[in-house]
Amino acid sequence: MTRPQSPRISRRALLLSSAAAAGVGATLVVASPASAAPNYSVIPRLPGEISRTDTVVSRVGKKKYEVIDVVISGDRARLFVPHSAKPGSSVSMIWYYHASGSNYAALSGAYQYSADQAVDQGLVSICPNYGGSLYTNPVALAAQTKAAAWVSSVWTVSASLLRSNSGGGTLLAWAYGKRMVPAIRGAYHASGSYDMEDLGRRDPSRVLPIYGNDPAAL
Repeated sequence: MTRPQSPRISRRALLLSSAAAAGVGATLVVASPASAAPNYSVIPRLPGEISRTDTVVSRVGKKKYEVIDVVISGDRARLFVPHSAKPGSSVSMIWYYHASGSNYAALSGAYQYSADQAVDQGLVSICPNYGGSLYTNPVALAAQTKAAAWVSSVWTVSASLLRSNSGGGTLLAWAYGKRMVPAIRGAYHASGSYDMEDLGRRDPSRVLPIYGNDPAAL
């Protein structure tokens, strides 16, 4: 059996999205669902969709895509969907894990730089809310599981790349190790947390309440 080809998104593009998070990309145009003219002619309304912008064009490759918000079992997620990624087709995905204190809209903020360039390679980007800033709390794990099932119901996923900042690193590490998303080909973990036992010892007042104040749950 021939192994699916990994998507060609440069490591530099993923690295530069970290700089955008730090403010280097503050002048970038950020897409956020607020348009009065959504386009459903190429990418039809997705399951659970609640909003989309007018069609966006990528900065470098001038490829058209849709910025779409959906609700998956109560958890909101944002996607960048290239016009080449029609529902039912085979696609490659980038899964983004937002920082603590952030949310699904990080796709249009800290991660916009790399996600916009991923469009040029035909990749679909998604950033669920994961229940908030919950590390690997059961709510976050359930949101990841449901998001993976939702994506697999819309497309056939040939490859997945994972990307995190800060507190999102813990869920990325868990999802990577447990293979919680389909066809994982790699992950980029930027300045992120990953050892919850250590973090719980160093900062118990912030971490333990998320786990019901039970150190054994870390």
